[in-house]
Amino acid sequence: MNGATQDFQQSNLDDTLRARGVTTSAPIKKVYGLEGGFGGPLKRDKLWFYTAHRLSGSQSYAPANYYNKTHGTMFYTPDLDRQAFTDFYQEDHSVRLTWQAAAKHKLTFSSSYQHSCQCNFYVQYGTNAPDAAVDYTYWPMVLTQTTWSFPATNRLLFEVGASYLHNMTAPRQETGVLPTDISITELSRNYQYITCLIVS
Repeated sequence: MNGATQDFQQSNLDDTLRARGVTTSAPIKKVYGLEGGFGGPLKRDKLWFYTAHRLSGSQSYAPANYYNKTHGTMFYTPDLDRQAFTDFYQEDHSVRLTWQAAAKHKLTFSSSYQHSCQCNFYVQYGTNAPDAAVDYTYWPMVLTQTTWSFPATNRLLFEVGASYLHNMTAPRQETGVLPTDISITELSRNYQYITCLIVS
């Protein structure tokens, strides 16, 4: 288990960067990770299992990028009390079974289920307001594998395996953005708000 907040981070913002127009740094909002696993025999000398689980993520503020106070209108009004931030996370749940079917025949089966998101994507570049960000969700992601091994002699080994991967990507607009909303780009700084021009 691990984690961190903005209190554990220092800023490299100095006068040189300020002179180039950088007025804020990109502090983390939070970083976290929780992992664990356990296993053992289900049937002595015949069947074993192991399972592992992980949840991790990070959130980082976007410098000089803020939520839109006047979302739904033609105008962008920065809400200085609500700084934009990315929200990336991933979870993984896996299980593995090993079966010693006979003295020389071993079969394994494993499956991993994952769910992840690159949420609020694009705000980190400073070109998109939070209402023009995209949540790239990857769910469900399932990887299943099975193998059979047979050492026929001390010189000849037979192995067969198969894998199946199901990977769904579902980009979506931010909460509160309607399908009828029209994206606006403020050309003086190439800044997009109200909705993302392209979700892909």
